[in-house]
Amino acid sequence: AEEVLNSNPGSKLIFISGYMETEYLRSAIRLSVIDFIEKPIDVEQVRKALGRAVGEIARERRTREADESSREFRQQKLFELLIRRESDVKTVEKLAGEVEFSLKGEYVFLAVFFPRRGDGLSGTREEVLDRILDMAPETARGAQTRAIGVWQGEFCLEMILSFQDRNRYQLGPFYQRILDRWPDCKVALGIETGDYRYIYNSCKTARAAMNRAFYQPERRLF
Repeated sequence: AEEVLNSNPGSKLIFISGYMETEYLRSAIRLSVIDFIEKPIDVEQVRKALGRAVGEIARERRTREADESSREFRQQKLFELLIRRESDVKTVEKLAGEVEFSLKGEYVFLAVFFPRRGDGLSGTREEVLDRILDMAPETARGAQTRAIGVWQGEFCLEMILSFQDRNRYQLGPFYQRILDRWPDCKVALGIETGDYRYIYNSCKTARAAMNRAFYQPERRLF
């Protein structure tokens, strides 16, 4: 049971056993099992235990989805504030703290244009964003590199990347990994800035670069 919970943390356990020793019951309590059913089996008792297990899983799923939805909303709101020329500082700081986005670092606005939603682009915005960040070097991830992003239309993912100055040299290979992973995509970068209040300028230059991409089909990095 411990191995099941370690490999599948969302699992719910129901013990059905002929052994009712105290140690077994203590283990069941420690593992937070749904029920401990003694043999011979009462089918109705099993049915009720399964119902409680399904109900608990459904409740946890609703809670998780609500949390994720709320987090995504806060990330999108922060994104919108950061690309404005002027935004309320207190609101920006509050949202940044809630979504764990550092306001003390270096920043670059990154736009990735996909000509079509093909292989590898399934899933939510967060899942695609996480997939892209997974290609970053290990030392440039975690607490050192953060990104928030939104889909602009169906085919363009825009991101604000926060990184430490010492990891700047790793950004070039990171961009190349994106280009290698999706051979048809185009990547546009804005100017880097050391102040989150000027991210709007990075956004403006990246979008201008992406506009040029349509007139230079042979190029992929702008």
